[in-house]
Amino acid sequence: MLSEIYNLKTIKCLLKKGEGIDLEFKEAKSSLNKSFWETVCAFFNRDGGKILLGVDDNGEIIGIDEKSVDLIKKSITDNSNNSELLKPAFILYPKLIQLAKKKIILVDVPSSSQVHSYKNKIYDRAEDGDYQLKTHEQIANLYARKTNSFSENKIYPYLKIEHFKNDLFSKVRNLLRDRDENHFLLDLGDEELLKALGLYRLDLAQGLEGYTLAAALLFGKDQTIQSIVPHFKIDALVRVQDLDRYDDRLEVRLNLIEAYELLMDFVKKHLPDPFYEENGIRISLRYKIFREIVANILVHAEYTAPFFTRFIIYKDRVEAENPSRAFKSGEITLENHSPRPKNPLLAKLFMQIGRVEELGSGIVRTNYYLPFYANGQKPQFIEADLFKTIIPLPNSRAAESGGVNGGIDGGVSGGVNGGVNIQEESLLQAISLKLYPRAVNLSEYLKIPAKTLEKQLQGLKAKGFIIFEGAAKTGQYVLTEEGEKILQQPIKGEFKK
Repeated sequence: MLSEIYNLKTIKCLLKKGEGIDLEFKEAKSSLNKSFWETVCAFFNRDGGKILLGVDDNGEIIGIDEKSVDLIKKSITDNSNNSELLKPAFILYPKLIQLAKKKIILVDVPSSSQVHSYKNKIYDRAEDGDYQLKTHEQIANLYARKTNSFSENKIYPYLKIEHFKNDLFSKVRNLLRDRDENHFLLDLGDEELLKALGLYRLDLAQGLEGYTLAAALLFGKDQTIQSIVPHFKIDALVRVQDLDRYDDRLEVRLNLIEAYELLMDFVKKHLPDPFYEENGIRISLRYKIFREIVANILVHAEYTAPFFTRFIIYKDRVEAENPSRAFKSGEITLENHSPRPKNPLLAKLFMQIGRVEELGSGIVRTNYYLPFYANGQKPQFIEADLFKTIIPLPNSRAAESGGVNGGIDGGVSGGVNGGVNIQEESLLQAISLKLYPRAVNLSEYLKIPAKTLEKQLQGLKAKGFIIFEGAAKTGQYVLTEEGEKILQQPIKGEFKK
């Protein structure tokens, strides 16, 4: 349900926005367009972007043939792993999205800290087109831009294979195997694995070659990391009773793969995990939320900055603060959120080993699950040179009464001033696309039982967000002016489960 809600919202915004430097439409009705991989390469080399397959140049949804969907998705996944075509390889995860009776595919391409080529040709992006870089000067400028933009790319010529922890290679292979027993990295030796992950670079602009800062942070021995970034430290504290010092403390100065596990154990030791079910299955809200928070402070930190990362548990909240290279300043919300990795190589490996779902998922997933965990409260993400995350915690009264579900069952307290919950917002989004003329279509797409859907429709109608136009058998629900306005606002009130 979570991915469907935000995919609906994303697609609507993308179609309205139209093609540009970070967005491309391609018809791909029965197969990938010839220029698809050129666009992928150009997005990698510029600032990332999204590709919508099954959409024409004017933003009209034409859909992908049913028989071709799986073949196209497999082609994207396989070829993004094929270093003979895309060099270096960078696995992509296409998303199938059902819009009424039409299927489209969304491909998120992140900005990469590496320079990528397709069939040995390098492409860049300008406005709404891709162009090939042909001169040595153009290519050297691209390498220089990547090096200056991403400190994880910094090369250390004297960093050798013996400076890495041997057991980490086995750990990473096991994590990869858990996700995909046929993963292409599993058959590579240690040095080949590092190179395939983009952790060994040749810098044409500076004439340097060797392992990078990202390699040291992921696989380095403790003393190796401290010699390269001596200020690196993650300080995890509990300040519930003793606010001046701490009740418990964990100091981490080792590789990011093991640092993640230590921090998650610290979270498990000190934070509550209220009972919660999703689709009849109990899941850990604590894990869902804090795996994203912990991964974010690790893979999006600026490790060359002379600051360290802090993770502090208070009675009513968790505050995390990590050095950052801010692209903008101020609070990040679902409305202004634009995923852009600070360390694409670190993020790439964390995605591949299952530590995060996908680029930019942390803010979306935390906003979705936190109201169930912390009695309707919302997280805060504040971007600056020190990136700050604030996660409210369940209060003691809620914990004593059996978790947050009891506090959330009340849902929205009604009226326009009460806003909408996330289920109502997804329904408004579906209606606004005008692709679901009948209630049965809405029920099928959103996977909502007909009776539940009817109650939600009547609730939105009573709030003045929708009206029914036309005859009973041929008409459809449409948004009112107030309904249009509500989609431009943040979700208000508590979530109803």
